[in-house]
Amino acid sequence: MELSSSYDFILFGDHPAGLWAASHLLSLDKKVLYIPVSDRSIINGIPKQILANFGIRADSIVDRNVDPIQILGPKHRFRIGGTPELIEKEMVFQFGTREEAGVPREFKRGVQHLLGKSQNADPRRSDWDQQIRTLLGTAFFDRNVPAKIEKMLKILEDRGLHKAKPGQLKRVFVDRGNFVGVQLDRNSKMIPSKGGIVASHYDSLTRIMSEEVALISSESGFRFEMRFECAPHSLPRGISSRMIFVDGDSPILELIHESPGSFVLRTFLSLDGASFDASFQRRLCERMIKVAGHYIPDLEYNLKGMTPDLRDGERAETIELPALYPYQESSQVPAERLVFENSNRSSSGYQSPVGNLFLANAEANPSMGLYGPYQSMVQFFEIMAKKKDSPFAVSSIGSLEAL
Repeated sequence: MELSSSYDFILFGDHPAGLWAASHLLSLDKKVLYIPVSDRSIINGIPKQILANFGIRADSIVDRNVDPIQILGPKHRFRIGGTPELIEKEMVFQFGTREEAGVPREFKRGVQHLLGKSQNADPRRSDWDQQIRTLLGTAFFDRNVPAKIEKMLKILEDRGLHKAKPGQLKRVFVDRGNFVGVQLDRNSKMIPSKGGIVASHYDSLTRIMSEEVALISSESGFRFEMRFECAPHSLPRGISSRMIFVDGDSPILELIHESPGSFVLRTFLSLDGASFDASFQRRLCERMIKVAGHYIPDLEYNLKGMTPDLRDGERAETIELPALYPYQESSQVPAERLVFENSNRSSSGYQSPVGNLFLANAEANPSMGLYGPYQSMVQFFEIMAKKKDSPFAVSSIGSLEAL
């Protein structure tokens, strides 16, 4: 599809909240340009109402009787799935109570991690029942989220969304603090726009803005992964597609079962010197695989392969890890691996520091976690509808409670 000379709105990135907003804009006959931004974050889930808007079936953990997400701790193994009533029964079974005082901190950190809360979010909250209901009301795919996003984008293209090519964004124009348009590669002219929706990290756009603007988050670390394969017959009953291991204040370790016997171990590393040291990374991998061994009996005898392969420590440290993570400092870490910290802003809402540029990402309403970006877009449409002679309607958007 040939690009137009101007657009009503430009969508940066592909967070589902931004795609949902684009769908509504297209239904109002607005011209929307989608520009890929290469910093896709890990998204835990997509609310069912958003998927229903695209006609996509929500294979949520509520609908599945098997394979729930699990929160693992040194002393507890907690399964999240089913109904609030079943969750309450399991809380009583595991912890002896469903009340705040009796619920271990590890469990609370695990719930907040799944909700997309900040790494430093305060786990001392008394609304666990509501948070569990939020989890149960969300479609969790984990491995399938990228495929769902691609499907949503294809549907939007069929509805009239224009699409730029990856890497084509060259400049974001800001005039006296307000977003006014973009410049794409091999195009000397600015493409003007009345507004923009940031469905990626806002800070990734500030580097190419024509005016110096305020940041709203900081790069706090990056995602670190290793992979391994084992004989499928060695897997015990109770292995889920996604397990969250939480131990005190240590970084959370995710065990993701991608296919029978194939696993990804993922954790968080801060942006300091030790994180880029290959010997430190090798020792970290050894600890990660040791944790996995607690839940997969005789793992060391059933391993079919590891990346990096720790069975040859010298090769892992000098060849494989430097090839996987060739970063010597924080500025070299690619945007798609970075983790942004926004806990110092209890609620940045829907508006970025740049006028006419709205947030549909994890930086929007960060205290709300998973629902923050969607509530941000509800706020966006409510504000648009209040403008004089506005063609925007909010009745079909609903509210946070309806998502």
